[in-house]
Amino acid sequence: DSLAAQQYKLFMIWTYARVIGCLLILLTVTPHAVAGAAEEFFAHGVKAFLSGDFEVAKQSFERARDAGMDSSALYYNYGSTLYKLGRYAEAQAAFAVCARDPAWAALARYNMGLAALQQGNRAEAAENFDQAWRQTDDIKLAALAQTMLERIDPTAHWYPRGTFSFSLGHDSNVVLSDSTQSIP
Repeated sequence: DSLAAQQYKLFMIWTYARVIGCLLILLTVTPHAVAGAAEEFFAHGVKAFLSGDFEVAKQSFERARDAGMDSSALYYNYGSTLYKLGRYAEAQAAFAVCARDPAWAALARYNMGLAALQQGNRAEAAENFDQAWRQTDDIKLAALAQTMLERIDPTAHWYPRGTFSFSLGHDSNVVLSDSTQSIP
């Protein structure tokens, strides 16, 4: 081989090594850059939502999703934004994705119930509120779900409470009181 041929081979090896090195750097840096971009889009969406700019929030959450974010928090916030925009069926779908996570299931079900109610689907709303009520350990969320169930059908979750006593013979446990006093 001539000197020129050897130099050409070294040049080609060096060129391939640089290309492979650059590709390896891109492969290791790109996921972090994309994840960082997704987090930025998400944070921007939260900020826009809190300021009442729901259209910008929607776009930011979609960009975060498109950049690879796949979290329950993203789908919950995206669903809340769609709900505020009056896009109830889409909000329900986002909350349904969020409901797959047991930590978010009760809250997502509650919001699915709100979206179903807005669409006039009282039976589906009641089912979601009932599931939220049964799944949650949060007293406030349970109370909200129970309140919504009572609004949909005041008698649906009414359970008779009290005692019944029947006896034959003389009752010696009589308490006398005047008519203005109630018995505790």
